[in-house]
Amino acid sequence: MSNDFDERLAEELLESVFQASRTFRRWMREDISLSVPQFRVLSFVNRNRDCSVEDVASYLGVSKPTASKIVENMRLKNLLYRTENGEDRRKVSIGLTGKGLKVLEEARLKAVLELKNRLSKIDQQSKSLLSNSLKILAELTK
Repeated sequence: MSNDFDERLAEELLESVFQASRTFRRWMREDISLSVPQFRVLSFVNRNRDCSVEDVASYLGVSKPTASKIVENMRLKNLLYRTENGEDRRKVSIGLTGKGLKVLEEARLKAVLELKNRLSKIDQQSKSLLSNSLKILAELTK
């Protein structure tokens, strides 16, 4: 019995995560003109000052050339800057520009406001259940 339930729950969880991801992606594209990977890069660089392209690649789970392209496109949009190491030109640090920080803050604010609006439509018991479920999900996905 538990095995069937666990399988159905796993399927529901996958579908919910994919649906949430699609929704967030749509919000980013429509409201902010930012892709989810770009949003993730801005968030990561904001938390990890002077990180490298390798760090970004590892965080996104992509190859270094893919991360390098994303970073370069964002640099061209004046969202990120690159600083070469004076001793080793192969080492490059990445940081947020003022515009990048502003775009990140606007994107976060819009997403939080949209979620807050949707959360206002459910009762407190459901909110508590959701909060507990998110804690469990965080544990499951470590």
